[in-house]
Amino acid sequence: MSLSGDRELVWINCTASEVDATIAELSKVCALNPANGYVIAKQCPSPLKAISPNAVVNHLGESVDFIIFNTFDGFSPNTLAQAAGMIRSAGKLFLITPASDVWSSFKDPELKKVGLVIAEEGLFISFISNGLNNIYKPISSLNGLHKFTIPNTEDRTTDDQINSVVQLLRAWQNDRSTTLITADRGRGKSSSIGIALAKTESINPAKILITAPDRRSVDSLYSRYHQIADTDRAEHPPRFLRPAEALQVLKDEQELSDIELLIIDEAAAIATPMLLQLANKTPHLCLATTTAGYEGFGRGFALRFLDKLKAERNLDQHLTLNEPIRWQSNDPLEQQLNKLLLMDLSSSQTVDLPDGIHQIERAQLVEKPELLEAVFALLQGAHYRTSPNDLRILLDSPGHLLFVAINKGMLTGTCWVASEGNIDPELAEAIARGERRPNGNLLPQTLAFSEGWPKAASNSYWRIIRIAVAEEMRRKGTGAELLKQVEESAKELEVDFLGSSFAGFQDVLAFWQANGYSLVRWGDTIDSVAGEAAALVLKELNPDVSPNLSQLIDRASQRYQDLFAHKEIPELPVGFEGVQLKQTDPELLISMLARFAHAFAPLTLSKPFIREALRLTNQPLDEIDLTEPSNRQEMNQLREGVAKLVDQLNSITN
Repeated sequence: MSLSGDRELVWINCTASEVDATIAELSKVCALNPANGYVIAKQCPSPLKAISPNAVVNHLGESVDFIIFNTFDGFSPNTLAQAAGMIRSAGKLFLITPASDVWSSFKDPELKKVGLVIAEEGLFISFISNGLNNIYKPISSLNGLHKFTIPNTEDRTTDDQINSVVQLLRAWQNDRSTTLITADRGRGKSSSIGIALAKTESINPAKILITAPDRRSVDSLYSRYHQIADTDRAEHPPRFLRPAEALQVLKDEQELSDIELLIIDEAAAIATPMLLQLANKTPHLCLATTTAGYEGFGRGFALRFLDKLKAERNLDQHLTLNEPIRWQSNDPLEQQLNKLLLMDLSSSQTVDLPDGIHQIERAQLVEKPELLEAVFALLQGAHYRTSPNDLRILLDSPGHLLFVAINKGMLTGTCWVASEGNIDPELAEAIARGERRPNGNLLPQTLAFSEGWPKAASNSYWRIIRIAVAEEMRRKGTGAELLKQVEESAKELEVDFLGSSFAGFQDVLAFWQANGYSLVRWGDTIDSVAGEAAALVLKELNPDVSPNLSQLIDRASQRYQDLFAHKEIPELPVGFEGVQLKQTDPELLISMLARFAHAFAPLTLSKPFIREALRLTNQPLDEIDLTEPSNRQEMNQLREGVAKLVDQLNSITN
């Protein structure tokens, strides 16, 4: 079935007090059918249906005639892109915002996610407003609008989808196969896989495993599967597991023998080391990824992962889906939003800066949009979790800094830094007790809560959020040069520590260690997408700081050695094995236990101190059961037991 009619964005300005009346009038003027669209807002005039901004992700498989996006309830770039992807051909996106001259000072609820009530400079909204003004003209009166109708059509199955289904079915008839499917958002790649899985007679559904960063990413896959599969197959669909869970299954030889086909959807949003571990386990492998959009970006995926994959197994076919399923090709709304939200960029761009390393003021990124585009393109290509929401965080977050490397007029590297720490001692203690968790300040909060160092939260830190280097400049010292300039700038401002936190892949950790950073923490849980625990590294700039780097490492070493000795971690993290165990100062011991007994300090941190206290009070180590509680009642009982232990210690030391 052919599609006709371009989708369109209509930009409407009003005040907060006028929003409901504007939406009601818009519904009347355009004769909107409430059954065929949504208002993205916390609430809206009846009979229209509202979806809260956080819930849009639950509706991505739907096709609608219109979306009314109320930015007064929060403007998330990701949510805007998600909502636009639901609109079928000839549909409308009504974007309701404050007037341009006041929008940047509006108290956007979305700002809470970056720790703000008001964006002091309003840089993100200034950038968006400038971009919108280059494409559209806002309206404050609805007089020029009129009723619009859209033929009641279902999402079509495109020729690209039909071809991909045929090719998948053919591949799965062989003994082994490796297929890669790439597409921009809205091309039906997941649906195509669902159709093929429903139709294949070569592989039993029980022998198929599906993984993706988020279960919602494969809703359309399962929806199409259930629409087409016969009764028996529909009742026994392929199993879904998150990446880390899937890897554990595939590492089990008995379970692996029962898996013939692994489907990895949204592969670009999964860390490359995790993908490589998943990719070489099963006879049949199908990878699908979005190459432009809010889910993650395929450019870095294509550059790095595919070369490594080809070294492990033959890539039998690379299928590309170009035709949209809900709108026509060359749709202006898609192109305009991709440009507005920097979702589809060239990875190498010329910038008007002299060669060398420069610290860039965030306001410059709005004044020089080509520089912002170049920086964001580099971040997209380098990091598997970059999304349009990062654009707002970069521009609006207080204390964020940006460094860039320029070579021959081209951006070759960038380092994104957050200034953290200097937390009030009273708040730091509340963080250590698990009673407060303010936004931001990842490094000092982690040291205070997870490592039991509230005093560390009062020190100053520069956290490297992302460091990205152009593909052609990797392993040529650009990353090290960026870190060196960051360090020099931090020393000028008397910052105590540089640091970073990242999925603890060995090659990434080796890069940081080669640049003088020390591992001070290995996370207690495995990231379900990266498949690794988070590593926290620090570089000490102020030798007089307290706690200093050696003290941080010593305490962590003693904790890890205790946990390893009691078989509570599978292996001792590298770098924490050489510290001699010593008795904890009684005052510190009581303080650490009290934070667990009378507040919410983590059990993993507290276990070594509980065991030490049991030894000091001449009690057997099994006097207190340190098995992870399964419910609140068990946790309360454990805290009560530790509280009694604190009382016993107090009686001994007083």
